Amino acid sequence: MIRGIPDGQEATVSNLAERLVLKHHSVVELIDRMEAHGYVRRSRSREDRRSVLVSLLPRGEKLLEQVAQHRVGELRASGAALANAIAALLENGHGLYGRKISIVRQRKGLAKRRG
Repeated sequence: MIRGIPDGQEATVSNLAERLVLKHHSVVELIDRMEAHGYVRRSRSREDRRSVLVSLLPRGEKLLEQVAQHRVGELRASGAALANAIAALLENGHGLYGRKISIVRQRKGLAKRRG
């Protein structure tokens, strides 16, 4: 089983590509590399032999756990700063958005002329 795949769906190359928002061939290349390192295994679906299923091997599970722990540590370390930055953006977001649009319009010559 691969994390992030909704219940009732199989971890096919197509489903993974959709979940990762990547092209099918890019996911195939990633799976090729992960399979070469012993992180995943490919197999054919029993229901549809055209579908390729991807399963995480123990080595891949271990690596995934390490990466997840590292990312959680990073989020904890920078969480307060991130929360403050998001709050500031939300507080000032409307004004920032308006200024950004004005700058784009000026660059494109779309600014309204005041008469």
